[in-house]
Amino acid sequence: KRSGTIFIKYLAPISFIFLGLSLSIVDVIGHSMYNPSAVWYLLTHISQFQQHFIGGVLFLIAGVAEWMRTRGGTQWLSYVLPSALFLIGTNFFFHQQLGVVTSVRDSMSWHMFLGAMLVIGATFRILDLLFFEEKKWFFAIWIVAILIGAGMLMTYQEPEGAYQLPANVILK
Repeated sequence: KRSGTIFIKYLAPISFIFLGLSLSIVDVIGHSMYNPSAVWYLLTHISQFQQHFIGGVLFLIAGVAEWMRTRGGTQWLSYVLPSALFLIGTNFFFHQQLGVVTSVRDSMSWHMFLGAMLVIGATFRILDLLFFEEKKWFFAIWIVAILIGAGMLMTYQEPEGAYQLPANVILK
């Protein structure tokens, strides 16, 4: 019981906050480390980085909402996390990939599956909140989907050729 309380009150919200910060800030800075002025360009011209930034902001909002909810916030805050996860998952269906053809193909299928896990998990959580909160078995469905998505995020490695231009591309 105590470990569950610690997870719900502290670890889960902090995990979402750190994930949000890493996706929205660290990711863009990491990809532009050798040219700091590129940060603004990446955020305004490359949709992949815009989507990472927006996803990070949504994770950050979800983490802060969970933090507030577990400290006696209002009931509507329970819907922020699954709503953010639904939007992030939907975003992964349209997530632009950069790189050579094989890299784009491999990362697209991975991102589509991750998006599906987040959308499924979020949908089941919203249904749980609306109709099944007293049935604990229904709660487990959303947790399993989100844990699969979290495992995917933790183990993802860019495929070879990511962020590279194909050799036959002519730059103007």
